[in-house]
Amino acid sequence: MIDWSRIRELDQQLGRDDLVEIFDLFVEETAPIVTRLGAALTPDPEDLHFVKGSASNLGLEHLAQLCRRGELALRNHTPFDTGALEDSFRTGCDTLRARLSGSL
Repeated sequence: MIDWSRIRELDQQLGRDDLVEIFDLFVEETAPIVTRLGAALTPDPEDLHFVKGSASNLGLEHLAQLCRRGELALRNHTPFDTGALEDSFRTGCDTLRARLSGSL
C-alpha cells in the first residue's frame, strides 16, 4: 500500500525531479539494508527503524507497517516474516517508480 496523497504532497512541495532524486537515494541506501534484514536470523532493530522511517516519509506505508510489526516482534521475542519486508520493498519501489515516470 502506498500513500498516494503523501506522494502528491511531496511532488508539489519538491517538484518531480527532486522527488525522483530522493526516491533514487532511498532505493540506493535502503536496498542493502532490506536485503540484510531479509537474510538475518535476528534482524537489527536499528535497521528496522531506519527502513520504517524512510519508507513512511516516502509514502511506502505497507513497508513501514511491516517494519513496525518487526520492531514489536523483536521487543516481544516473537518471530516475524522478514521475507515479507523484501517483497514489500520491491513491489512498493516498482510501483512508485512506474508512477513517478508518469502522472500522479
